[in-house]
Formats: sequence, structure tokens, C-alpha cells
Amino acid sequence: QPPSRAQKKSSSPPPTMLQAAARKAAAVQRSSFFSLLRVKDVLVPQATAAEPLSDDAVARVKEDISQSADALIEAHKPLLPPACERAPAHLQMAALALAAQRHLLHVSATTDELNLVDAAEVRWVVGGAIGVVAPPNGEEPWAVPVNYVPNRLSMVITGSVWFPGRRRKMVERMLANWRADLGEAFATAPAEPAPSCRMTKCLYTEFLHEAGDEHAEDLTPLFHALHSATFAGVTGFRASSERDERGRWMPVFLFDS
Repeated sequence: QPPSRAQKKSSSPPPTMLQAAARKAAAVQRSSFFSLLRVKDVLVPQATAAEPLSDDAVARVKEDISQSADALIEAHKPLLPPACERAPAHLQMAALALAAQRHLLHVSATTDELNLVDAAEVRWVVGGAIGVVAPPNGEEPWAVPVNYVPNRLSMVITGSVWFPGRRRKMVERMLANWRADLGEAFATAPAEPAPSCRMTKCLYTEFLHEAGDEHAEDLTPLFHALHSATFAGVTGFRASSERDERGRWMPVFLFDS
């Protein structure tokens, strides 16, 4: 007997289709990261008149970073919640960032012909590859506010700019959608004033902490900035951070009630 119309509407895509879509998304994510990673901005020859790094040299650097990221992903797979389709993409992004940071610092420090760069300069370049501006002077990083215009338009159209009750309902919907998009590798708890919340579980933070690298946790604010960019343009929103009971910095999302 053929399925009813209701059954057709409620049926989920087959697992193989979801897996294929996830692989494609991961490939696009990796390609975008390396397209935005400005290797030549941080690996600069010492001699003023020297030619910049060749395209072949840049390609080798990126391939080394890619392989290192794969090794990090494999080593930290236990962090992935079972059957969570979104978590692998988050892990890959964090692994790419950390692998790039490590490799760029290593190449700079071990190649006599290149200028020595510090961790802040490398963080600036790595941040750019994930859509975050991290000034090399140590200022607080911020993510490109791609949601600012749609968020403002939505607030105006719904009247949320002027009516706190409507704004709260809109923010609650935004938070629900954001949590669903992040998946089970992240969790939040309520904070004051409602509907504010603090993050209690963050795959990025866990991964960078477990990596145990000297500069790994320098990248944590980059990913916290990505979280905050979701709410750019929302009236009364401000981002903060606080240490949890384990001493790790976690983001806090505050909304005026």
C-alpha cells in the first residue's frame, strides 16, 4: 500500500542522503576556511626585497594544516555526542583553527628566512578564516555581523523594537532556533534577566581546553564571538563571559527584559 500524503510529509530523508549532505557541507566549510586563511600575511620573508611566499609554498602549508586538523578530529572524536549530525562540523572548524595556529607559529619560529610572528598576529589571521576580526593589538575579537540587517528588519516588522513583550517572544524564538542549530554538543542555562542565558557546554571550549596547547585557549574568544554574532542588531543584547565551576571561560548572552 503506498504511503499516505501525511506519511510522505512526515517522512525523514534517508540516512545516506543526510550523510552525503553532511560530507558536502564539511567539504565546503574546509574549502572556505582555506580560501580565507591569509598565509602570506603572517609568513613574510625577512628581506625587504624578497619575493613573497610562492603559491606552491602556500599550498604546502595549507595541506600540512589540513592533515593536522584531520589528526585532531580523530583524536577528539570522543567529544562528539552520539548521533548528533551537527557536531562534526563544529569539531572540524575548531580543529582547522587550532591546526592553523600551531602550524603557522611553528613555521614562523623554525624558518630562518621568515619574520618571527607572535600568537596575537597568528590569531588575527586564523580569526579571519572563520569570519572573526581579532585585532593583533589584543583588543576583544568580534564576528562579522552578518545577521545585523535581518535581525533589525525582523524587529521592526514585528514591532519588537518598541514593545518589550513582542521583543521577548522574538528573542525566545531566536534562542530556540540557535540551540537547535548548534545541536547536542552545546547547552545553556537560564540567566537574569530573562530570557538571558549562559552557556554551560560548548564543544569549541571543550576541544580547545583538551588540546592542552600553550596558545590553544587564545582561540576560545573567537568562537564565543561567533556565538554572539547570531544576535547582532537585537535591541538590548550584550555579550559577556564568566568562568564556570571548572575555571573555563564561557559566554553569557544578556537580553534586556
